[in-house]
Amino acid sequence: MLFTFGIGTLPVLLSFGVLTTLISGSLTHQLLKLSGAIVIVLGAVMINRGLILTGSGYDLHSVIATLLRAGKPAPEASGQQSQSAFQTIAMNVNRWGFSPNQFTLRKGVPVRWIINGEEITTCNHRILVPKLGLEFDVKKGQQTIEFTPTEEGVIPWSCWMGMLHGEFDVIGGPGQVPPPAVAANTPEAAPVEAAPVLGSEPASPPAIAGAPPAPALVNTYTIAAGDSLSRIAARLYKDPQQWRSIAKLNPGLDPHRLHPGQVIKLPRAVPE
Repeated sequence: MLFTFGIGTLPVLLSFGVLTTLISGSLTHQLLKLSGAIVIVLGAVMINRGLILTGSGYDLHSVIATLLRAGKPAPEASGQQSQSAFQTIAMNVNRWGFSPNQFTLRKGVPVRWIINGEEITTCNHRILVPKLGLEFDVKKGQQTIEFTPTEEGVIPWSCWMGMLHGEFDVIGGPGQVPPPAVAANTPEAAPVEAAPVLGSEPASPPAIAGAPPAPALVNTYTIAAGDSLSRIAARLYKDPQQWRSIAKLNPGLDPHRLHPGQVIKLPRAVPE
């Protein structure tokens, strides 16, 4: 292996040696300085990847995420939650990495992490979450990983090489943060009495004895196969142009790359 490595690098080293004999001494000195700077940058990159693999939260991405979170109100949880007291998140794995790779979870609430392995490579085939003691192989097709976050803060995770990474932003438990509405087309959906959500339609009046129960209202929607924002808007609001309101309410959402199982927010509540 060392012999093969030497043969592979020999042409580059010889070319560099020939090049240094053809240029001036001052330019050679500048190239050496540039080479030193490049080595330092590469070393910093490798150190950062090592910190990602430790899951300590001291890698560059985690530190920035923690600083940005400080002083801001707690975001809404990414997962769906029902009376069975668990939250569900969904993620696709392909050659480009993990999508999505950032989730907001509630402390103390069990999580079902649904992973859809679309394209498995030598890099993305294994995921490590050191803070949670999780280390598992990504399988072709769908698999579910269950865990319970017990501490607030940013929990980083990555592939086994530290090149592809993501994070869980764990916020307060159910007693501290109002639970989100349950997606209309999920099997776990169940009517839950809760305080009105800002921007949603008013709650239905009390049911009259003998009358059929009023449909529960929800403020989220789970993407299904073949969905687009215009189709969702046409189905829920009878107006395809409402897709712009949905896109505005979900910053970072790519309308051209919707993934089945992805949960999005709705501008106003709709019946289940």
